[in-house]
Amino acid sequence: MAEGTTTGKPLYRVVGWDAFENHESRKLKTLSWIAMPNHHDGAGYRSLIGRPNGAALYGAWCVLVQIASRCPPPRGRIVSPGGPLGSLELALKTGFPAAIFEELFTVACDPSVGWLERISGDSPGIARNLPELPGITPIQGREGKGTEVTPLPPKGAGETLENKDTHPLRGWFAHAYVIDGSDPSADRRLGRLAKRAVALGATAETLTERRKLLRGRYGDKSDTPEALLKHYGALSLTFVERKYG
Repeated sequence: MAEGTTTGKPLYRVVGWDAFENHESRKLKTLSWIAMPNHHDGAGYRSLIGRPNGAALYGAWCVLVQIASRCPPPRGRIVSPGGPLGSLELALKTGFPAAIFEELFTVACDPSVGWLERISGDSPGIARNLPELPGITPIQGREGKGTEVTPLPPKGAGETLENKDTHPLRGWFAHAYVIDGSDPSADRRLGRLAKRAVALGATAETLTERRKLLRGRYGDKSDTPEALLKHYGALSLTFVERKYG
């Protein structure tokens, strides 16, 4: 899709995508399978399945996750190279009625379920609508196995993550861990933390949630930003288990 083209469709992302992958899938450029939580007592699941059309909605959700696993990186977005996938495109791909996907978008975005989030609307350019998920460049992974994704700063930012004092994740780390960015070494540390957090697809909201889980699991002694990012993936599984489990 040419940059600046108006898609006219919202873009959705699966919340806590890490729960649907493991160390093997992250090495692969494309997936032919997907891991899914196997618990059925989570609040999100109960809220969805308890609706009049709950069984059909859950079936559509499983298919949607499968589609998301095959979409362009970063995985978890409901998107094609041409733009966001709407209910009609999903119906053509899967054979499910378009109406069930329309309903699923509304229900799964409801806070009582919280399985999807809308991250853009009727505005030009997908990348321009993703401040939390900047543009990406695939590079060869370690020892030639699979690929890794290196996030790039949003277009027009004019600064790198290392020296962009106003980057929201720099501010989050500075406030949460009382790091004084006026010190040069601390400033560089904030840049590294923000860059790593963006590479993980983190937001201020998810970092706050994972930090609570980290402190609950390992205690206050482990409450450092480096430990938070080191355990971010594992903490994501715990977070999503609460939602999907």
